[in-house]
Amino acid sequence: AKAAKTSLEDILSEKTGAKLSGHVYQKTGQDMLRHGFKVASSLESMVVGEPQILGQMKQAYKKAKDDGAIGAGLDKFLTTAFHVGKRVRHETLLSREPVSVASAAMHALKDGLPVESNPFIVVVGAGDMCTAAVKHLHAFGYTNVIVLNRTIAKAWNLVESLGYSAAPLSDLPNWASKADAIVTCVSVSKPLLNAASLATRKKALHLVDMAVPRNIEEDVTTLSGVSLIDMDALSVAVKMSKEKRASYVQDAERIINEEVEAFTRWSEERKNAHMVKHLRESFEKVRDDVLGDHSSFEAQKATRLLLNKILHHPTMMIKSGYVPSEGVEMALCLMFGLRCPRVQFLQINSDSVNKGECPFVDVMRQEGLETKTRH
Repeated sequence: AKAAKTSLEDILSEKTGAKLSGHVYQKTGQDMLRHGFKVASSLESMVVGEPQILGQMKQAYKKAKDDGAIGAGLDKFLTTAFHVGKRVRHETLLSREPVSVASAAMHALKDGLPVESNPFIVVVGAGDMCTAAVKHLHAFGYTNVIVLNRTIAKAWNLVESLGYSAAPLSDLPNWASKADAIVTCVSVSKPLLNAASLATRKKALHLVDMAVPRNIEEDVTTLSGVSLIDMDALSVAVKMSKEKRASYVQDAERIINEEVEAFTRWSEERKNAHMVKHLRESFEKVRDDVLGDHSSFEAQKATRLLLNKILHHPTMMIKSGYVPSEGVEMALCLMFGLRCPRVQFLQINSDSVNKGECPFVDVMRQEGLETKTRH
């Protein structure tokens, strides 16, 4: 494992041109599973509960799959991680509390301006904050949206795949008179809107100001039917959402623990699958030898049923993972005479057999398996 880690560091360093030694950590067993499932569930993200990391993992998985770089074990691990991320997202409230300013702002707007009313929304700006806001509006189902920006080409780049419109920032007075909501986040020397600029409006207006310094003067709240959500209110909302998300982490970790245990059982079953097959084939050979070539249908059916009943419990125990795979392998080989590379050259203590003791205790002790057995 250490050699593999070093080799991976060398490959990544060569690809990125950066020295990664000391910045790569290694996890194995259940620690590795738990970490991977936490990453997919966004518990390890800077913003807990945000879904972007799961999408990035899926993209990396698809590329690796296309390149033939995914084996059966890694495929099972990654598809399980995606399943865990989906469970956490749907079975907890972790992702339902907005923790970015844009997310909090658009959730607040949605609460006061239902999608069903098909409102006309003007977004002023095409920077990171407004880009995030527009994507939230699209995800919520708003269809009547226009983006205004100084550089009209940037506005069109933002909206062209969403089916929205774009216009120059200088057209704000015209569009503001028609809007049901205005969302702003641009860098300006003085506010874009104030009570005087909106005084002639007659219908209700929802204003959202995500800029610092502000794009909209506070005096707009003196106008009838005009509401304002500014950075002061949004900061409080984001803080409360982060606190709520932290309380939901425990629910997510419960799901992750369940999935870690399930994956561990699957892994143990997979390790022992060849022994189940070997054991059944060995018993089937004995049955065929006893019955011979001219046995009746009734004899075939009865002995097959008997064999299934005899092997049912051992098969379930082998698959359960309660006994380490090495211990299962040696026990089956020594008790039933199955040929096994790990055991066939070991010597059974004949004195132990003569004394009525377990003939493979010394072998298991020799392999250090006694301390691994789980009860």
